Amino acid sequence: MQDYSKKDPNQKSSSGKSNKPNMKKRYVGTRTSFILKTVITFLIIFLLKNYISDLRFFLLFFAPLLAFLFIWLKSIQTGDCLINIIKDYITFIPVAYTEKEWKYSRKIWITYVIILVNVLIYYGLLLLPQDARSHIYDLFMYLPKIEGRFNSLASPIFSIFLHASVEHLWWNMLFLWIFGVVVERRIGWKWFIILYLGTGILANLFSVLFYRTFIHQIYHGIGASGAIAGIMGVFMVRLYFKKMAFPIPILGIFSLFIPIGLKIRINSMIVIGLFFVTDFYAGMQQISGVSSHIAYWAHISGIISGILLALLKKFHEDAFEEMHTEMGVQAMEHGKMFVNGEKSLRIVLEKNPENKTALLYLARKKSEFRLTEEGYDLYCRLIKILMKSDQKYAAEIFAEYFRKYWRNIDVNIQYRMAEILFRKGDYDTSTRAMEMLIDDKNVPKEVREKVLIQLARILESINFQEAARFRYEQFIDLFPDSLNVETIKKRLTLLKKSNT
Repeated sequence: MQDYSKKDPNQKSSSGKSNKPNMKKRYVGTRTSFILKTVITFLIIFLLKNYISDLRFFLLFFAPLLAFLFIWLKSIQTGDCLINIIKDYITFIPVAYTEKEWKYSRKIWITYVIILVNVLIYYGLLLLPQDARSHIYDLFMYLPKIEGRFNSLASPIFSIFLHASVEHLWWNMLFLWIFGVVVERRIGWKWFIILYLGTGILANLFSVLFYRTFIHQIYHGIGASGAIAGIMGVFMVRLYFKKMAFPIPILGIFSLFIPIGLKIRINSMIVIGLFFVTDFYAGMQQISGVSSHIAYWAHISGIISGILLALLKKFHEDAFEEMHTEMGVQAMEHGKMFVNGEKSLRIVLEKNPENKTALLYLARKKSEFRLTEEGYDLYCRLIKILMKSDQKYAAEIFAEYFRKYWRNIDVNIQYRMAEILFRKGDYDTSTRAMEMLIDDKNVPKEVREKVLIQLARILESINFQEAARFRYEQFIDLFPDSLNVETIKKRLTLLKKSNT
């Protein structure tokens, strides 16, 4: 933000008792832990702020040597080859970014739209004469220097899309990209727009009040940093557990031209905490009389409003679920801490019985060494849930399940899965799933009749003539009173003729 101020659920446990009290205690514990971590992080950064600059120049000078020693020691510790360590710890992205976005496949677009709009507005205004451009800025900064009914109402929003310089624009867009994409993936584009504009407006309103009360100035500000700080506040609640890859340049001054960095993984709270404490320190200097065109208190109020709105929306509960899902998945994938991993996944399912990732990994865990009823039940629940949203993926999971258990599930679901698998070219699983439905006497007669006709036609379509002929004959034997018998007999006659 550029400051142009001038002085002037209901699930129950097996014992019959509700699980909600336990979940509530976990939420309270998580929220308390979050607040405590935030305070401690800010205090540590505030105490070390005077040494951060010196440490930065030290690391820049000795970075290549330190990077080599780190990679070499990591290779000795893990027993892995240097190439794999380098792949894991070297990055060409010159800015901090959130790692391991494995869980969320939701497409993001509004963050990029906002970036594009900001860029188009800035460079579009550059095409105008200087007087016209200044007039637009005076109309739509907040508070506007030229007062009018329309622009006074519109300026709290419009000012968020105005920037003072190229550096002002692109630094803001960089931070929006870093934090916006991961937040939008979690909360969706609608809530992202609401929170982005909402925190931007609150940052503007608070800055007007604060500057008039404590600095005795009329606030005139432009820029997106108040809104971006709001998204950072949302990030702190929704992704407090996340680590960020923080690149440390390892080529000294040459890193300005070749952005190769040693990827150090640190908690995202430290990155945002550093941002917050730096702004708070500079904001206090503004109160003491130090002049600056940067609206530090817009940043501070943006972060605080983002945190408060995210807590009101209970994003910390979603964070709790994602944190335990990620912990469980990592434990399962790396073959470590199976007990803790399973415990985390069960906590997730206690909160959200339809969490697809937790169901899948727990089903695999319970089917890894031996087949279990719980593993069967977990697979069935997952496939049933996936049928509502992604039938192709449901068919993939069904194939995985069926090759392990060779056991029928819900009749209608299994028949639908077999059809999808056939279209995908998995003929073996598809035909075997249909055969098991036909052979199961507990399956309703009309369903077995329909499946048998479909199976015969499938076999015929892939030139398995003998197998198709057998199934047509089986149909006549099993269902002699069916209305389809005459049609099947004609089909069987044609099939025999084609084979002679």
